[in-house]
Amino acid sequence: MVSSCACFWKTPVIFSDGSVYACPYSIDSLKSNPYSINFSDFIKLGQVVPEKIGLIEVLNGPINQRLKNLSLNNRLNAIPRCNKCVFGVCTSNSLNSFSPEELKQIKRNPSACIGGLLSIEINSTCNLKCIMCNRGNYDKINLGPMDIDMFKFIIKNIERNLFYFDSIQLFFNGEPLLHPYFDKLIDFLREKNVNNQLFRNVIIDTNGQFLTPRISQKIIKLGRVSITFSLDAFSKTTYDKIRRGGDFERVISNIKFFLKNQVKVYNHHSLFSKLQFIIMEENQHEVSQFARFWSEYLHSLKVDFSVVNINNANKYPKPVMILFKFLSSGGKQEEQCYKTGMTEKEAEIFMYKILLKNNLIPKAEMESVANLVRNSGSCSYNIQANKS
Repeated sequence: MVSSCACFWKTPVIFSDGSVYACPYSIDSLKSNPYSINFSDFIKLGQVVPEKIGLIEVLNGPINQRLKNLSLNNRLNAIPRCNKCVFGVCTSNSLNSFSPEELKQIKRNPSACIGGLLSIEINSTCNLKCIMCNRGNYDKINLGPMDIDMFKFIIKNIERNLFYFDSIQLFFNGEPLLHPYFDKLIDFLREKNVNNQLFRNVIIDTNGQFLTPRISQKIIKLGRVSITFSLDAFSKTTYDKIRRGGDFERVISNIKFFLKNQVKVYNHHSLFSKLQFIIMEENQHEVSQFARFWSEYLHSLKVDFSVVNINNANKYPKPVMILFKFLSSGGKQEEQCYKTGMTEKEAEIFMYKILLKNNLIPKAEMESVANLVRNSGSCSYNIQANKS
């Protein structure tokens, strides 16, 4: 049962049509009809209308104020949609995630600006059909790219109201670089976010297919950026099997260009890149090759990097990270991941087994991870022989 949540202050989501939602978690937890745009008003906070209704007006509007007050009084269970949320009980999303000073501030003024993550879905479509992605559920509602005037109005509204977010995420479930005017959005954001006065960090996740040299240069010059390249394979054969519709040679070339140019500036800009590999049955045999290939390339660039997994990435931050992840269910650890026979917890153990087998766990964590795997019992997938 959910009684309180910090999402109403920290994680608003704006879809490309300007609709604003309280948080991404309540959306994902609605398994029967994902991404329905017909949520109750207690989930949908309102609608941004250029030159009429701004984002800050929506966030400080009556719907979100009611949600905030219920949360402050530990009464969120009065909202059916929130009561079904599988994330609200997590420490990271409860009021415990506020510092004592922040908590005093929001109790005095629930409309106080506390930072957090603003997600803007600048484009809701994707050019790939990845086998582990549940985008098939969302394609039924295709909102397309955000109008450039809508994007500018949102940013100007934040600037005008002296509102501040820790981070802005330029995607939610689509491929952001598919936006026909992505370069113009980036230019405008750079113009308005001088000295990180609106956002301390810009977050981008991309499959890299449209990462042209021109776009790469614009992202690199944006300032403090965290960009994740979704790869999930070492070979073309495996890439084609998992990331259907992608061009393997093209994406590798694009990423190499980006990394070469990142090296030239990363001492002057806080730019972080992640080379992501989600471990699955289809690609488990390429884990070692993937780590070795990119390690050798990054060594050749003389760039500082680390090989991490999703659970320890914050311990080893480097300008470039080779990141291994496990499949997510989008809900509780006991729920099955999309299109697999594994629960999220089993997927995590599966990841650790493969990383242990390939000596990709830091020595300091080896014993604790080995004990976790040993005590986990059986895993739904068999571990194949290492083919590297």
